[in-house]
Amino acid sequence: MFKRIILLISLLGLMIYLQAQALSLTTGNMWFHSCEWGPGAPYIQTNIAIGDTVIDNQTYEIIQNSGTGGFGFYRSDSTKIFYRRSYPPNSEFILCDLSWELDQQVNIGGEIFTVIEKGTMSVFGFSGRQYLTIYAPGNGFIEKKYAETFGQIYYEEFDMGFENPWSQELIGAQIDDISYGTIVSADDLLIEPKATLFQNYPNPFNPETTISFSVTQTSPFVTLEIYNIKGQKIKSLVQNEFAKGFHSVIWNGDNELGDSVSSGIYLYKLSVNGIPEAMKKCLLLK
Repeated sequence: MFKRIILLISLLGLMIYLQAQALSLTTGNMWFHSCEWGPGAPYIQTNIAIGDTVIDNQTYEIIQNSGTGGFGFYRSDSTKIFYRRSYPPNSEFILCDLSWELDQQVNIGGEIFTVIEKGTMSVFGFSGRQYLTIYAPGNGFIEKKYAETFGQIYYEEFDMGFENPWSQELIGAQIDDISYGTIVSADDLLIEPKATLFQNYPNPFNPETTISFSVTQTSPFVTLEIYNIKGQKIKSLVQNEFAKGFHSVIWNGDNELGDSVSSGIYLYKLSVNGIPEAMKKCLLLK
């Protein structure tokens, strides 16, 4: 009887804990995502909470990608996940708010999303997790699904100029010494992307914008190319070897001939050693 009481108290405590945060942020927590991009083999992307820091009187947990070395600052309350970039502009914005209503349009870091699903679901055997799915159309689409406690559990993005979408799905997590789903050891991890591409700033821009990226290898050959929405290459902005670390380049809105391009949406694609790593879009407004 005593053991049953202790077990019930423990389960109750776990249930209360699971309902406490939109995303549980504690140093040492880990999230394992299975990622796919086109015909290549899936790989595991691991994000690790490596410590906290205080910025503008707010405490953030630093979450780092184990493969690329890129990181961001996160904090959370009962319904919201806040994100602060580690590169300019360093302002905070809301990634997800579980109190958003169905069909509501929301601005996330300058991009408009619509809530297309909302309700409760089971995540790794724990039922009743609040969740919502947000969707952004445009030059392709972005779809993200967030669930209470676990944060982002699904992401899919497709941009014109790529033949295949890129997706990731949460397959496991280690949260406060409790294991959920599939826990991947370091020996089982496949090769992850070798670079991180950041959103340009300012965006929209005129006449120039800064594009930043980080590489995790020593002296890889990096290319950064600009495309229009038809998938036609406008300019090769970078074709060089770079030291491991963070780098920035400026695009002044011109093509290979040095002529100014017209207003519109443009894509910039980062490749390392000939392998595409990431693509993002920017908006030139004259």
